[in-house]
Amino acid sequence: MKLRLTFTALIIFANSLSGQISPKIKIIGGARSIIQNQDIQVFDSVADNKTAKAKAGGYSLIDLGFNIMPNKNTEILGMIRIKNQYGGFYGGGVTFDVRQMWLKGILADAVRYQLGDINLKQTPFTFYNHNEDNSVLQNPINHIQQEIVNYESFYKSNTWRQQGMSIDFGLNFAKHIEEVNFNGYLTRLNMTNFGDVPERLFGGGTIDLIANKNLSAQYNLSSVFDVTGTSLDSNSFRNVVQTVGFRHAHSWKNLDLTLKLETGTSHTYLTRDTLSPDLNDYFLNPSLSFDLPKSNFSVTVAYLNVGPDFRSPGAQSKRVDYQSALTQFGLYKNNQVDRPIHLTDIFSDDKIYRTSINTKIMAYHPLINNVLPYGLATFNRNGFYSNLNWKNVAKSININWAHYMLSEIRGQGTKALKKYTMSQVQLGVDVNKFIKLERKLKLSTSLVYQQTDRISDIDFEKVNLNSIQLATGLEWEVATNFDFMLGYTMLKGDGNDQISLRNNYSQVTDFQNYSSKETQTILAAGLKYNFSNKTYLGLLYQQFEYVNDNFTYDNYKMNQISIIYNLLF
Repeated sequence: MKLRLTFTALIIFANSLSGQISPKIKIIGGARSIIQNQDIQVFDSVADNKTAKAKAGGYSLIDLGFNIMPNKNTEILGMIRIKNQYGGFYGGGVTFDVRQMWLKGILADAVRYQLGDINLKQTPFTFYNHNEDNSVLQNPINHIQQEIVNYESFYKSNTWRQQGMSIDFGLNFAKHIEEVNFNGYLTRLNMTNFGDVPERLFGGGTIDLIANKNLSAQYNLSSVFDVTGTSLDSNSFRNVVQTVGFRHAHSWKNLDLTLKLETGTSHTYLTRDTLSPDLNDYFLNPSLSFDLPKSNFSVTVAYLNVGPDFRSPGAQSKRVDYQSALTQFGLYKNNQVDRPIHLTDIFSDDKIYRTSINTKIMAYHPLINNVLPYGLATFNRNGFYSNLNWKNVAKSININWAHYMLSEIRGQGTKALKKYTMSQVQLGVDVNKFIKLERKLKLSTSLVYQQTDRISDIDFEKVNLNSIQLATGLEWEVATNFDFMLGYTMLKGDGNDQISLRNNYSQVTDFQNYSSKETQTILAAGLKYNFSNKTYLGLLYQQFEYVNDNFTYDNYKMNQISIIYNLLF
């Protein structure tokens, strides 16, 4: 009752401020309440009498932000979070945090700036938030969970949330060139402890030259560097990535052609460490797109070459940290070992997601994405890929197909090269338009197949790993604003691979054999009532099962029931 009254009072207070104080002050934010009940069944070789078999809990939170415009050229945002874990009474489980804070404005009606929390991205090879661990479409239930993860981690349109400053401005010309736009940023990756940890910054920018709507060129710079003298260690880390891009569009009859090219180099080193390798490499990524606007049909073919020593922390940092601890049932089995991160955690556990840039090469899951674990910026890849998209606007059918045929450039511990193949198919259909239903009935399905091969006369060097991911979902508006949802997701893998083990210099020092014959499945169903486009109440049920035929004592099953209330204002 206290929580409900407090929430109601805050909403009334927010409406009062926005309506009475000043039109220059707006109240923004949101609220969420989650109640969960989970249970786990562990199929250990020895009877498991140590793992808690069931857990119940949840939380309520309110994000309350004040958007202030003291003048037409300045905007300020400050947002606080009040969070209460269920089971914390009399303030014992309540936390108060500053969720975000920034100031932005315009100088001399020409230069835009922002200080504090900022969302940044450049190109897929310089500064870009790839999402390669979610290569299949989420079913409606997983989509709800992923929206919460994205909100908590500030993921939006492949941007990284950073703390620092950014500026941008443009120049217009009367002849030859329409405009030139400049953008620059400087953010802080970690703070010095005045001991062994230096002050580490991340800076860069973009110069975008636009000759006309069909022709443009671009220069990009991203750099990670330690500030000399901020720690007792005289060593300083340096990484510099520079790229140039080109775009030319041409229309011929009913066909639109677009040629794109991005190429660049990277340089990574430590200033005083004589044992540190000096890594220099390049990448090349040209593409050609054919677009038939009247038919809503487009095809893209591209070539990809990313060198083995190409390092770009801003583009190669992963969202999911596979070394992090899990929120639910982090320890399991009779010997209480760490439970590996599986599909159900990737969709729902926001604690395993990162918001910061990592200068080291991060771990990945070979079955989830072994072909491009770091997106297009994945190093040591060479080959071709293509993409096809078709839409039927009248009947709301959307088909997307992508295919990758890649190879290693340099062998890892051998001269033999791994070959990579990946095919992705996504289909979305508004079924209600076929059978003439007034209410929404959507069907979506996606399939991803990956294969990794390496042929050799030496048994240890042989690699053959296959995986398939399948996701399908149904969303049906059974009554006004009332949705019924079904979902099924599967990951199945079989085979082996050799995973590179690296030292602090990112050099390969050894290899770990990875062998898998496993299946992960998620069965889900749910009900959701939509109060508005931004507010809903949902009841979700999920059953996750992990089966490993090679190590049956790792198998387990997990059930979860969730009640989620989500509000944005």
